Formats: sequence, C-alpha cells, structure tokens
Amino acid sequence: MANFRKIGTDFSGGVRAAHYTNGRLLTAEDLRQDQQAVLARLAALGQSTGPGIVEGFEVTAVSGSNLQITAGLGVNGEGTVVELATAGPVILPVQPVITEDEPLRRAGRFEACLGDAGPGTTPLDSGAYLLTAAPLARLEGAVPRRTCDGTETSTCANQWEVEGVEFKIIRLTGYKPPAANRAGRNRNLLAHWFYGSDRLADLMIDPFRFDPAYTGFARISAEDLTPCDLPLAAFYWQNGQIAFVDTWAVRRRPGPPYPAAVWTANISNRRVAEGEARFLQFQEQLAALQSAQDAATRNVRATDHFAYLPPAAFLPVNPFELVVVDLFQAWFMKLSGGQRERVEALGLQKILDRLRAGVRATYGNTRVFDLDTFFAGRLPARYSIVHEDDVHNRLHQSWVQAPIQVPLPAGLSTSVFELIAADSAVTTVGAANFDNILAALQGHTATKLAVAGNLSFMATPSALAARRSWEVVFPWDVGEDQQREPLVDIWVIDELLDPYRSRLAEEIDGRIDAAIDALTTGGGGTFTTGNQFAAMNTAVAKEFLLNNFLLEAANIGVARTTDLFQKLSAARAPIFYVMFVRHRPPVTQRPLQLPVEQ
Repeated sequence: MANFRKIGTDFSGGVRAAHYTNGRLLTAEDLRQDQQAVLARLAALGQSTGPGIVEGFEVTAVSGSNLQITAGLGVNGEGTVVELATAGPVILPVQPVITEDEPLRRAGRFEACLGDAGPGTTPLDSGAYLLTAAPLARLEGAVPRRTCDGTETSTCANQWEVEGVEFKIIRLTGYKPPAANRAGRNRNLLAHWFYGSDRLADLMIDPFRFDPAYTGFARISAEDLTPCDLPLAAFYWQNGQIAFVDTWAVRRRPGPPYPAAVWTANISNRRVAEGEARFLQFQEQLAALQSAQDAATRNVRATDHFAYLPPAAFLPVNPFELVVVDLFQAWFMKLSGGQRERVEALGLQKILDRLRAGVRATYGNTRVFDLDTFFAGRLPARYSIVHEDDVHNRLHQSWVQAPIQVPLPAGLSTSVFELIAADSAVTTVGAANFDNILAALQGHTATKLAVAGNLSFMATPSALAARRSWEVVFPWDVGEDQQREPLVDIWVIDELLDPYRSRLAEEIDGRIDAAIDALTTGGGGTFTTGNQFAAMNTAVAKEFLLNNFLLEAANIGVARTTDLFQKLSAARAPIFYVMFVRHRPPVTQRPLQLPVEQ
C-alpha cells in the first residue's frame, strides 16, 4: 500500500493554454494564447537558470562617443532570452541624435518590457551610466485577410513578429565619483560599487540580518532598471566623450537564484559569479593599463588606479628581477662567511642593487609591473613557490572572499576626507564639538564635514565611523613585532619559474667573482650589452615546447621531429606572472575555557 496522501491542489496563476478539439472554431486569440503559454513556460525555465550573459555582447567604445556591441545571447531577470543575432557589430551613438525614422510597429510579445522612455534628445550629463539590453518584437510583412466565407478583404495583416533587442542607458545617480586627485580610481570604484564591496564589509559583522540587496544594482530605481533589462556594460561620460567602458563591472554569467534570501551573500551562486566578474574586471583593467602606459608600466602604482584589489589575481612581472636575489644569495653568504650581519658591513647590498640594475638593463621587460612599485613596498620578505594546483584552488576560494582594500599613500592632507553628500551645508568639526556632531549624525549622512586639526571622518551607507588620525581611518596592519604587515603574499608557480632561474644562472655562472670585483671598483660591465629579454624569453618558450614534445613522445612511443620543428618555429614567448593573494597573518589563538585548578 502507498504511504502518501494527497492533501490539496491549486491552479491560481497557472499557465492557460488553448485546448483544441475537433469542430472548435480556431481564432487568432486562441493561437496567441498558445504562444503566450509557451513563452511563459520558457520564462520559468530561464528564471531557474538565472539572469546573465551566456556569450557575446562584448561592448567597446569607438570614435570617442559611440558604443560598439557584438552579437550575443543572454537571459534577463524575467527569464526571457535576449539575443542580438547581428552578423556584424552594432554601433550606437551615446549622444542622442534627432532622427525622423518611421515609428516602430511594436508587437505585443514583450509588451511588459516596453516602459516609458526618458528624455531622448537632451545632452548627456557627465557621470556614470549603465548600458542594458531588453527583448523587443516588431511587426513586419503583410498578408491578405479573408472573411469567414472566404472572401478577401481590402485590408492586410502583418505577416511576422520579429524578435530583436532594444538598448538603453541609465544614469547612475547613486554613484559618487572620486575627487579630482583620486580620479584614476574611478573605474575601479565604479566596478566595486556594483559589487557592493563597501556593504560586504558588514557581512561578517551581522550575517543573520545582512541585506541581500547589497550590490549597486539594488541602488538603481526599479523604474529605470527593470527585470526585462540585461546589464551589458558600465561606462563613464565626461566632456562629451566616453572616458572608459567596463564590461565586467556589470557582466555576469547566469546563476540560479537561491531559495534562502537572507544567506544569499554567503552561500549563493550569485556571490560566486560576482567574484569571478571581480577577478576578470581587474585583469581587464590591468591589461588596459599596460596598453596605455606601455614602457611606463613598471612605474604603475596600485594606489593610483585601484581602491580595491581582488583577493587573488595575476600580475605580469619580470622573472629575472624576481630570482636575482636568490641567485646571488649563496655568493653573498659565502663572502660574508655565513654571517648575515656582515652583509651590510661589506656593502653587499649595494652590490646586489648594481647586479639587479644589470639584470634589468640586459633582461628588462618594460611592459610588465614592478612588484615593489605596484604594492608600494608592502611585500613579504619572501615569495612562495607553489604548485599550479595551489593556484587554481586559491583562485576559486577567492570568489567568495572580501576584496583587498588598497590604502592611500601616507602623508596626504586630511582635507580630502570630507564627507560628500547632497546638501551644501558645511559644519566644521573640532575637538570642542566632536561628540555633539557625532551624536547628531548617527543615521544621517546628508551632511558635508570639513576637517579641523587632526580629526578625520569617514562614512559608509550603514554606519558613521569617527577616528582621531589618518593612520586609524586607513590603518596599516601591524604584526606582533610592530612591523607593518604585507598587503599581499606573492606566489610563483615552480614549473614556470624554474626555466628562467636556470637560464639566468647559466648566463652569469663563472663570472660572479669578476662581476663583484668590477662593481666594487666602480666598473659596470656585468652582462652583455643590449636588451636580451626577448631572446631569453623565446628560448624559455622553446624549452617548454621541447619538454612537452619529449613527454608526448615518451607516452606514445613515437617522436615526430617534423611536428617539433613546426611547433618551435611558431613558439610564442610566455608571459611570466606571479599570483598575489591576500596576506593572512598567523591565526591568534586564545583559551576557550579558564583552567580548572585540581
């Protein structure tokens, strides 16, 4: 006997599909209802996969004031497929242009997504904007209509409902750009406004009541950003031009919704998708910096361009500068008799600096970042040699970790830490009225504060924090030995580093004594003249290919030299990189229970 019992049914709000029987009069309304039923089921299926971009929809700026969009496929918040099926890219002018096009004959298929358009011909205000796409259908073609007795009428009906895409831009009035002296951080700050990085800082303070609507999307009016809209890119409009376009600030892969709304920020698939987008946004902006800075890439500082860094990411660097200290460590210890205190007394650090300069001149790659410059010296004393599996594991862990906050350079005037808000009232904060003003501001951030003396303030949407000094507002982390903690740890994949280290060692082996003698006497001829980085890098690439070829030959028992020659001739020089990860200080442990006396 079955062990279940049916206890009820419900059909309210169910999909209504036409029921066909022989002899029933079939009307256009019946067929249209059938179409709507199919669309409703597809929308429910789309909602189960979650909104996001499946492929394509790449957005770039062209000609300064136009957006170029490639073909793409995505799903909007209603579960409806949004597809741009164009053969070539679509170019849209951001600045409105008055046209006299024929009015669009809209079809009713996506009627709920039509909405009311905003002002279409007024000049754009400077600021941040969101580009979205929504499904649209229009009527095309013509077919004759007949009466019930088969007689043709003098009027025609449209033959097709053609599905397409409608693009719109939304002014992000809730986003406040940084001051002029921090303008380089604008792109990064806009992206993290969408990630909700400022609000995620409160997640672990109260995970039980954390608002799942923490992202920038939740700060946009529901009238402007509807479930019909699929976000494609964010851009910043300034002085009649597109300052930058950032796709991964808003671009997400599809992810299903989570049934436990309160814990969305902790365990949902959406949080993982945001972490992936955050990583890709950083790597994309980093590549843009390399392209713009070119030879000056090694002078780029993170603090000038990033307010937040992902918890783990890749940074292209010069491998030879990274390993030169290792290579000369043994010789230094040999010359100093194994006594580290004699290194400074013998002036060996100066020699090392000269040797590093020689390596940079001979094997320098200017289109990579300098670790010490990029992280403003906040590096660990040593880097870690890891396996590639460790890199993959740590990268995937980072999707749900909080971003790294990049401190501003020390020594800035505290006058830049004014709270920017809607009204123009300015209240000077001093030691005398400090407590009164702080009490009055609890729950109110619509006040602009000027800073007096050594007091400085900062505010978040959820709370107002007051501190007595710059070092406390944006503190340097200090370890137990009172030394400033590194901002990041540096990881290097052993399989990638070893060929560079070996080749550099071969280049200088047997010449170290002569090199040190030359440097200590003022000479400088340590390495060959001219930059040999490209040649060395290509040699490493061929070594990688040769090793893979030998491994493949050993596996299959056949070595095809013609294949090897073809691969070597097409070898591309690798991009050497390190992985930076959030620095994790040692875990502090304290007693859980008081000791019990026996």
